Amino acid sequence: MDALKCISDLWLEAHAGGEKGFSMGGFSPDYLIEFPIALVRSGGDGGTGEIVAFASLWPSARHEAFSMDLMRYGPDAPKNIMDFLFVELLEWGKRQGYEAFEFGMAPLAGRNDRPLAPVMSQLGKLMFERGEDFYNFQGVRRYKDKYDPVWRPRYIGVPSRWSIPFLLADIGLLSLGGIRGLAKRAKKDEPSPRQPVSVPGVGPEPGVDANLYQQ
Repeated sequence: MDALKCISDLWLEAHAGGEKGFSMGGFSPDYLIEFPIALVRSGGDGGTGEIVAFASLWPSARHEAFSMDLMRYGPDAPKNIMDFLFVELLEWGKRQGYEAFEFGMAPLAGRNDRPLAPVMSQLGKLMFERGEDFYNFQGVRRYKDKYDPVWRPRYIGVPSRWSIPFLLADIGLLSLGGIRGLAKRAKKDEPSPRQPVSVPGVGPEPGVDANLYQQ
């Protein structure tokens, strides 16, 4: 756990915004100890090398599906380390008998772009295309798309259509770690080829949900 905390601290120093803790887990030993953790080691034989990346897993009880929650890597991790971890976990899940891997949400993706689409649908599409200063909406969708998942729509229910902007603002603020997290975003997060950006797990964001079914 000490090694994982060191990696997590270095990761947080290199990324604006700090811990999220709403749409995905944050680093807490009491939280992480409750779940399986996938480790990536560099060098060494028989699993004795230095830990350079890790991810906590959310497995379902009946092996229907599993997903990753907290994902972190160190500054000395090899390039594309998270892609390596994804692929290894897919192979592991297949051997364990899981039916699917849950890639989680792509918030606001899949909005209707018809000229006569509802106003709120057009607003969501505009935010997906222009809201990169607040969240890497398009980068999340592109990153997951390369695994050719099966996308399924997810929705939230609201009492009034005019409450949607305020609800989305609340969810966005929570996902950024509150006012403190927003204040830490001194610069725009740029997607890195080594990092699959901080993606929501199974949070309540409206969008589409990706499942990669293994044959």
